[in-house]
Amino acid sequence: MGKRTRLHLAASRVHKWLALIIGAQLLIWFSSGVLMSFLPIEKVRGEHLVDRERVVAVPATPDLVSPTQLLASAKAPVESISFVMLAGRPVAQVATADGIKLFDAVSGNPLPPVDATLRPRHRQRCVEGPG
Repeated sequence: MGKRTRLHLAASRVHKWLALIIGAQLLIWFSSGVLMSFLPIEKVRGEHLVDRERVVAVPATPDLVSPTQLLASAKAPVESISFVMLAGRPVAQVATADGIKLFDAVSGNPLPPVDATLRPRHRQRCVEGPG
């Protein structure tokens, strides 16, 4: 068997297995999309899980940090700034090209990323029901 024939057989086998793997992935992707199209959009988005009564608005007090101070503290080009409540205190979320950075909304000090201990408590405050 020539070198060219062996190369052709190897390429055919690789092509066959790649086609099967990618085809299975596409089949799962399309079938899940069809399933989601039959469900109500609110259920797909999970809006039924958010308890709008428990969501706490950021207090409108004049002692929140100024956006110019947050721009200077971000140390990267800022895409957006939003104020949210996290663990019962106001927090500034600064979206940059490097990701989202958290700052204390009163002092302007940088906060560490949300860790595994804070995440379940925050979820428990905002989500109703199991799961």
